[in-house]
Amino acid sequence: MDVEEQKYRKAKSMVNKLKGFYIHAFVFTVVNLGLFLLNILVSPEKIWFFWSLGGWSIGLLAHGIVTYGITPFSAEWENRKMKEFMDRLDKEEIQK
Repeated sequence: MDVEEQKYRKAKSMVNKLKGFYIHAFVFTVVNLGLFLLNILVSPEKIWFFWSLGGWSIGLLAHGIVTYGITPFSAEWENRKMKEFMDRLDKEEIQK
C-alpha cells in the first residue's frame, strides 16, 4: 500500500466518523424537537421531554468527543494541521 492510498484511507475514515456524528446530531435535533412538541400538545402541565433531551445530550457529547478527540489541540490535531498547511503552501508554490 503506497502513501497516497494510506492517506486516502485515513481521510475516508475521518470523513465517515464526521458524517456519523452529523447524522447523530440531526436525528437528535429532530427527535427531541418532536418530543418537545408532543409534550407541549399532550401534557403541557408536566414537562417530561427534558429526560430524553438530557440523556441523549450526554450520548451526543460522548460521540462528539470521540469524533473530534478529547481535546481540540491533541498531537493528532497538530499533525493534521501541519499537513494541511504544508499542502496549502505546496499548492501556492505551484500556482506561482
